[in-house]
Amino acid sequence: MAYTATMKQILLEDFILQWMHENFIGKKSLLNAMTDTAVLATLKFHIEQNEIAVIRYSDDNNSVSMNANFEFLNQSMKDDIKKQHGYGFCIFYLQKYSGGWQIHTVHLDIHCRLCNF
Repeated sequence: MAYTATMKQILLEDFILQWMHENFIGKKSLLNAMTDTAVLATLKFHIEQNEIAVIRYSDDNNSVSMNANFEFLNQSMKDDIKKQHGYGFCIFYLQKYSGGWQIHTVHLDIHCRLCNF
């Protein structure tokens, strides 16, 4: 539960997670999901911080977006995505508040390598 309290502090009230295309999870639902170990295990992922990752700042330097590939930690999800020639792509939007960065929106999506060449 300590991580839930921490998440409440670092996420904005209107935080939203877009899980694939039409599935949206708000802050309250995400925090509830974090207490469900089965759901949490499915949502866990690792961001690939490599030369493909792109960080863009707004003109006023108060917003930033980070585009990167991601990989699920859940082995069955990872295997299923690879079987379908897919890969994970994520976009994080952050806003600066009181001198610090807060995650505002997270977009997680699966793309197909065969279609994106």
